[in-house]
Amino acid sequence: MSAASPAAIPQATPTGSGTTDFIPLWTSATALGNSLLFQTGGNVGINTKTPTETLDVNGNSIFRGSFQLPPGHDATTSSGFESHSFQFQASSYNSSTKASTVQAFGFRAEPLNNNTTSPSAKLDLFFIPNGGSQFIDTGFSFSSTGIVTFASAQTFPSLTLTGPIFAPNSAAGSAILSVGGQPFIANYGSNSNAFLGPFAGGGSETSAQDDTAVGLNSSESLTIGVSNTSVGAFSLVSNQTASRNSAFGFDALSNTTGSNNTGLGAFAGQSNVAGTNNIFIGDETDALSPNLTNAIAIGTAAAVGASNSMVLGGTGSFTVNVGVGTSAPQSMLDLESNVSSQTLGTPPSPAITLTNLEGGADSKVSIDFNTSAPTFGASYNPSARILAFDTGGFTDEIVFQANQNAKVNGGLTDTMVISANGNVEVIGNLKVDGMLMKSSGSFKIDDPIDPGGKYLSHSFVESPDMMNIYNGNVLTNAKGYAVVTMPAWFEALNSDFRYQLTPVGQFSQAMISSEIKDRKFTIRTSKPHVKVSWMVTGIRQDAWAQAHRIPTEELKPANEQGHYMHPELFGAGPDQAVGAAPAREATDAKKNVKKDAKMDAKYENAGAQ
Repeated sequence: MSAASPAAIPQATPTGSGTTDFIPLWTSATALGNSLLFQTGGNVGINTKTPTETLDVNGNSIFRGSFQLPPGHDATTSSGFESHSFQFQASSYNSSTKASTVQAFGFRAEPLNNNTTSPSAKLDLFFIPNGGSQFIDTGFSFSSTGIVTFASAQTFPSLTLTGPIFAPNSAAGSAILSVGGQPFIANYGSNSNAFLGPFAGGGSETSAQDDTAVGLNSSESLTIGVSNTSVGAFSLVSNQTASRNSAFGFDALSNTTGSNNTGLGAFAGQSNVAGTNNIFIGDETDALSPNLTNAIAIGTAAAVGASNSMVLGGTGSFTVNVGVGTSAPQSMLDLESNVSSQTLGTPPSPAITLTNLEGGADSKVSIDFNTSAPTFGASYNPSARILAFDTGGFTDEIVFQANQNAKVNGGLTDTMVISANGNVEVIGNLKVDGMLMKSSGSFKIDDPIDPGGKYLSHSFVESPDMMNIYNGNVLTNAKGYAVVTMPAWFEALNSDFRYQLTPVGQFSQAMISSEIKDRKFTIRTSKPHVKVSWMVTGIRQDAWAQAHRIPTEELKPANEQGHYMHPELFGAGPDQAVGAAPAREATDAKKNVKKDAKMDAKYENAGAQ
């Protein structure tokens, strides 16, 4: 097919109008008009009639391909050439020249290693002041491997990233990130290690793994230890081979070479050297021995001196009160609970539990008391002890013991024993300043005629009154009279006297011829020289007795109605015993109401303040 001749092409006559220097745009099949492109003086403008550069775009732009700024010339053996620049311009008013000025930043690629076997480039940030043409290097650039270089006047001078974050750097000084020429971020030995800070990690790691060190010289001596964490200057600074230590704070565990230790606080665990499985929490918490095991010290200046021990708080001004359920403990151990449940052992009831897991007959738990500094050793015993003793069959005795022989570690002797059935044995004298109430009373001694084989018991003499009994024997004179003189306190103590007389050895009449007066009374017999056995009783009238008269019969309180002191004697079960849970809960509920009211008032007052 041959090309069409000009005569065969139909001629069109365009219509419309245009403006000089606008590149025309077909606005229809036959009409022309102005496009957005404007050309003047070798510059082309898009959406502007005053282009100032070869291409001047007024509006947003989208490039759906690469945007390239090539160099002005190809490189030669003598010189490389930078790219054209990509600039960002700002307009600032100059008060001196009274005119606006253009201040520009720009990026351009600069050639490196020209005429070598490994030519490269870098991307520089520059500044162009006052609309000029002078490019001022800011000192901020990116290398071909992503290294960021700052100018010496920047906030982080000489910051140099020398390797990928997760690549192992086994050689000392070969850090991932250096600051001021000193290693700052490193992972010597393994990419599972992370060291941050001057000389952190030290750089001597060979097979160390999973170790973290943050702070000046932290874990500086580490070689093969694994899973250690040190945060704080000089923390774990001496550890070389030990593992699973955690140190947080300046100089924490700084001398530790043992494993599985935790130190939290400045100087925590500083004296712990070869010890293992120890915990130190608090400023200057420490060990009093370099090789303890399973020891814990908690609180400022707390120091633990024995393995398998825990110490709370220091001594002197560092002594602390420990509170559970309270924010203001009033003693060294203060347990508080404000709960509706009155069942001990149901959390959070305020109970202390001591358990001997060995169990069985003869197993023991105890609370020890020392009123002076104890002397520990094979012969140690406390000043006093409360001991729970398994007598077999899941029945226990509570035994109170005290140090004897008036010397340290003189041995313990029982002072009181409370059996599982409520029997109480007091070894020694018993003094009761208040009222003693009992169901019965007696004495029990070794039988005088068979002390090794029998006991002898006698019952107390009871009375509905607070009665004292006095008796004796007297011999009447030739006229049948005898005067009995009572102690000086007799009439002050007693009143309402009663008398009994019994002649002894012969039949005779006997009578009280004059009652007690001025602590004396007179007996008269119908015969002379008669032996008379007499007994006088009196009712106490001293101040204490007057204030504490014992009611002979009284109604049980409401919460004890239907309950018995000894329910088994009346065919009732133990749940009907006085003091059983239902009766006790009624009383406790009243106490709780009062306690809750006090607590509410306390918090209301606090809020008002």
